[in-house]
Amino acid sequence: SRKPSFRYTIGDYYALPDDLRVELIDGDFYLMEAPSTVHQGIIAELTFLFQLFVRQKQGTCRVFMSPLDVRLLYGQPTILQPDILIICDPAKTKLRGIFGAPDLVIEILSKTSRRKDMGLKLSKYMEAKVKEYWMIDPLQHKVFVYQPEKEEFCTLYSFDEEIPVGIWNGECRINMKEVWERVEGLNQD
Repeated sequence: SRKPSFRYTIGDYYALPDDLRVELIDGDFYLMEAPSTVHQGIIAELTFLFQLFVRQKQGTCRVFMSPLDVRLLYGQPTILQPDILIICDPAKTKLRGIFGAPDLVIEILSKTSRRKDMGLKLSKYMEAKVKEYWMIDPLQHKVFVYQPEKEEFCTLYSFDEEIPVGIWNGECRINMKEVWERVEGLNQD
């Protein structure tokens, strides 16, 4: 059987102008919109809480936020830019981005990214064996947490609940109500 031919390659991706924000998924380019202030506010709050936890524990995990290139699997024309990612294996951190599956990936859903984040990217993260994938929905105040190694593959949380971070065995818990209270004021139009 013939190898599937992809439209664009990793080389094509790296040849793009630096200021063009796209993701490459299975050889197709997907343009990324400029994020909202609420979107960026949630990222800032969560990144701060994760960093705090890692420092208090003197852990070796690293917390990153987009834009940062993530090549999940070698030989695949896919480069993603998750909103937040946590890497606990320093060997995966290279100058040009992350090579291999992050331990935790978080995407903040927007009207335009929802289908890509809940469909294409979910399947890519699962295929690459990302341990934990959160999709945060600011419109419906829900968080979908995927942990493929756990029996309850997907858990749905509301913003009123504390969310245990699976990669840290629930030692770190995120109070989404507090996170939301800090950013919801940015929601003015």
